[in-house]
Amino acid sequence: MKSPTFLTLVALSSVLIIMSFALPTMSQTEEDAKITNVQYTPRIRSGTTDTWTFTIYNANCSENNLSAARFFFEVELDGQVYFDEYNSSSYKTWPCNKGQTISHNYQTDVWSVTRPERRDVTIRLYWFSNGVAHLEDAASFSIAITVLVPLQHIFVIGYLAVYLIACFVLLTYDHVAGLEE
Repeated sequence: MKSPTFLTLVALSSVLIIMSFALPTMSQTEEDAKITNVQYTPRIRSGTTDTWTFTIYNANCSENNLSAARFFFEVELDGQVYFDEYNSSSYKTWPCNKGQTISHNYQTDVWSVTRPERRDVTIRLYWFSNGVAHLEDAASFSIAITVLVPLQHIFVIGYLAVYLIACFVLLTYDHVAGLEE
């Protein structure tokens, strides 16, 4: 006779195998809306403005089974909320009907820095439905901020290097001349 533990294990395994075929998997579900394209300047000079373009595709989001749907973006810069389109614009959203694609442009001028830096940006797409915001998709990218160094600073450093080398040569000559006496 088989032990009860073995029979329990066989029954449990059989149930799990049958359920795995009967239940739909998460990979089979279709996304409701997604960010399809993000355009930005990956390397930008300090003190200049940048334009970001976000394109979304609304596959299934609709309000009350109509084709209309409302969305907004939240932009996170280096782990902190930089711009919340919904809260920063008196709770305004923008439309994108079911099955359509739409693009939005945003200007930013936060790149005034004194040394080269890298900024990490995360964009979150929210669908606003029946008074509730639903996170639909997110995209991340990095921007390198460069600093322009005027040539006069390079000349000053060059003159300083020539001066230090001349001082070293003169002090070495003076030291060698002092040893000969």
